[in-house]
Amino acid sequence: MPSFNNLSLFILLGFGLALAACGSSSSGGDGDDEDDDAGDGGDFTVTSSEANDGFDAGGSIPTEFACEDVGGVNNIPKVTWSSSPDGTLSYALVMLDLSTDPETVHAVVCDIETTVTDTQDIPVDTGCGGENYLGSLGYAGPCPDSGTHTYQLTVHALDTSNLDPNSINADTVIDAIEAASLESDSIRGTFTAD
Repeated sequence: MPSFNNLSLFILLGFGLALAACGSSSSGGDGDDEDDDAGDGGDFTVTSSEANDGFDAGGSIPTEFACEDVGGVNNIPKVTWSSSPDGTLSYALVMLDLSTDPETVHAVVCDIETTVTDTQDIPVDTGCGGENYLGSLGYAGPCPDSGTHTYQLTVHALDTSNLDPNSINADTVIDAIEAASLESDSIRGTFTAD
């Protein structure tokens, strides 16, 4: 029968080997099989700049991206994303007005293919989305009655290519997006009503 010290050493050695084995495995693909997912395992990042048909993070959202009632043309600003996590099978986009209670929904789009990496390339109809404040699907620009409002655009990397929330209710779709989200990143901007 082994002594207590030898048994303890044996258990610790076995535990150490188990930890080493866990540390060498990954939760996503190994990078050799590009068909598995769109991920490159980096830090998922969402960016935009006014110089590139978007808006600067933390800055003012240009009027062209606002609703017609405040002089805009309701174009979606160019926002790009990169370094999706391993296992990414689609993307989803959510834009909210954080200055209202409850938060006003400006866009909820899901089932965006992994070949799409900016808002300008999102198809008009992905077949998956939630209603915005106008009661339609797709993008509806900032349209505050007064004052300065803060808007947050979040892109989620999802673990499914077909979210199928079985609803167009924005809250229901957002809940489904958050449940399938591997990682997300956001960018904020402000818009001031004149």
